[in-house]
Parts: sequence; C-alpha cells; structure tokens
Amino acid sequence: MSEGEAAAHYESVANQLEQKIAALHSSPEATQAPEGANPRQNLYDLGDLLAHDSTKFHFLFENGLVSSKDALGMLAHSEPSFVKFYAWCTTVGSESKALEREVASLGGDVLLAFKAMLEVIVASAFTGPLPAEACGRVMKAAEQLKRLPKNEVTAVQRSLLRDAAAVKSVVTDVGEMVLAQDDEQDELAEASSKMQGMDVGTDASTAGATDFGDIMNMDVSLGTEELAVVKTCLVIIEACLAMQKAACRVLMAPVEEGEHTHPPARATLENLAQASIAFTRAAEDLGALSILDPSECREAGQHAVEALQHAATAIAALSANRAGVDEHVAATHALLLTAQTALAALP
Repeated sequence: MSEGEAAAHYESVANQLEQKIAALHSSPEATQAPEGANPRQNLYDLGDLLAHDSTKFHFLFENGLVSSKDALGMLAHSEPSFVKFYAWCTTVGSESKALEREVASLGGDVLLAFKAMLEVIVASAFTGPLPAEACGRVMKAAEQLKRLPKNEVTAVQRSLLRDAAAVKSVVTDVGEMVLAQDDEQDELAEASSKMQGMDVGTDASTAGATDFGDIMNMDVSLGTEELAVVKTCLVIIEACLAMQKAACRVLMAPVEEGEHTHPPARATLENLAQASIAFTRAAEDLGALSILDPSECREAGQHAVEALQHAATAIAALSANRAGVDEHVAATHALLLTAQTALAALP
C-alpha cells in the first residue's frame, strides 16, 4: 500500500473516532455487558491500553520516516481497542443520564486525544518524529477517565457544576453588556445636558443643532426598552445559576442517620440533572435572544422557569434527612418566585 493510501486510512480512522465521540454525546444505545463483567474496570483497562499504544506510536516514529506497512500495522493493532472502548463507554454510561454525560466527556477526551495524534502523524507525512505532547495527551486523558463519579449523587453534582460554568459565562457576558449600555446611556445623557445648556449665537446655532442631532441619534446597540428586556432576562439567568449552587449545597450536605434513612431515589436525582440541563440551555438561549431578538425571549424564559420549578421540586425531595439545608431549600422557592416575576415582566 502506498503512502497516500496509508494516509487515507489514517484519516478514515480519525473520522470514525470523531463519529464515536459525537455518538457518545447523543445518548447512544448501550452495549449489554457479559454476565460477571466489571464494566468500569474494563473501560479503565482499555483506556490504559490506548495510552500504552500511543507510546508505541511515539517510538515507531521517533527515528523519522516510517514505511506504510509499519504505520498501518501499528494502527491495525489499535483499531479493535477503539471499538471495545466505545462499547464499554456506552455500557458504563447507561447507569444513569448524569453518568452518561460524564462518560461522554471523559471517554470522549481519550478518543479525541488519539484522533489528534493520528492527525499529527498524517500531517507529518509519516516522517516523524511524533511529538511527546501528542502521546502525553492520550495518557493524561486515560488517567482522567478514572475520575468517573463512583455514585449517582457525585455524577449529578458534577453535572450541575458543568452546567453552572456555562450559565456563569452567560451571566458574565450579558452583565458586562448591560453595564456597558448603562455607561453609554449615562454618557449620552450627560452630553445632551451639556449641549442644552450651551449659549451659542444665531449662525453657530445651526451647526450646533446639527451636532446635537448627531449626538441624540447616536447608533446605540440597545434602546431603553430593549435594555430593560435584557436586564429582565439577566434576572432569570442569574436565578438559574443560583438554583444550581443551591442544589450542589443540598447534595453536599451530610445525611442524618436514622431509622428511615435511605439513599436518594435515582429518579429524583435524574429529574434534578435533567432540569439543570434544560434551564442551562434556556439561559443560553435567553442570553442570545435578549440581544438578537427580544421578541422571542418570553418563550425561552418560560422554558427556564418550568425547568427551575422541576429543579426546586427535586431539591425539596432530596433535602429529606440532610442536615442544615433548610435555608438552601427556602432559597430555591425565592429564586423560583423571582424568575416567575421576571418572566411576567417580559413583553
């Protein structure tokens, strides 16, 4: 096989890895584990195997040009591991939606790192050497994979934190834009006041009027009403972030031991995770729509408030037998009311 054909096969495998990564983020059908198998350990072992394979690629290419035969032989050795690794990812992820999300992220990183390494090899036209960083990325991802949450509560906590990071970014971006608009409107008002108080002659007044008109007709990004919509949307977005923080605090609270103590129902944890995902998406939509198309904000706000209500219900259920969480539960009700009030104010 020629070098071109070998490169084409490497690119084909890289594309297959990309498809597997995308599939992991799309609720893939789970592979049934054989009886007696340990899915997590098998997944970790395959991650280690792929990391070990990456070092083999490094040593193969460290001395320069590699024949097509040797390059293809090395890749053929790893290809079955990709298939098995993906299969065990789907098996482990099937334990819950929150865990599925973590597996998609951490397992996907392993495949992404290997894909990047193959692309570096193709870009070098098999002449090497393969940078140690490319292999190191695979090894690091394989180690990170072993940080998968060991239980459903931890998985949901991580999911909430991941969502909170996304919502916080929206809060920051929209908040900065609001401050900038407020400053711009203050400057405009100050300029208007100064111009109105100027004592100009008859001839100069004509030119002055033109300048004043230019100032009053400045092309500001948002008008007063539009800015009010953005600020109202920001209230809902901030409520989403605060709800996620409250949920994390409740889940981290110690469980009080007692006769009726029992682990939280998986369905309730799942409802909380799904609600967080839903209002995170709605918050991101609100952030964009409040600037691009304020007329569409109400629908996105409705989605956010509905998801916040589901989250508040789940948090209340999860607070049972947990110490010191009353104030956090009370905060969720206040946040929900704040968001509902803001929604009612949207046009």
